[in-house]
Amino acid sequence: MPNKINADLGYVVADIYALNDTEKGDFYLTTGALSRGGADQIIRERCILNDIIEAAIEFPGGYYAPATAISSVLLLVNKAKDVSRKN
Repeated sequence: MPNKINADLGYVVADIYALNDTEKGDFYLTTGALSRGGADQIIRERCILNDIIEAAIEFPGGYYAPATAISSVLLLVNKAKDVSRKN
């Protein structure tokens, strides 16, 4: 169960579950989604253990919302990684 205040990883989990075994997904999040503890940490650990994270690209503050200094991250997932890209 994702964090009750910040459910961004809840959406990520639901979308990853909806992907079939050969699809890829991308998610645009605040960097907090990659650093919160508790349930969010468990979700991230499971994504790593299942080896579906292809890349996490951080953007500087103001990139997504120019009026704020909040940095953001683009999370790329791939449920069908080539064997050469595993682990």
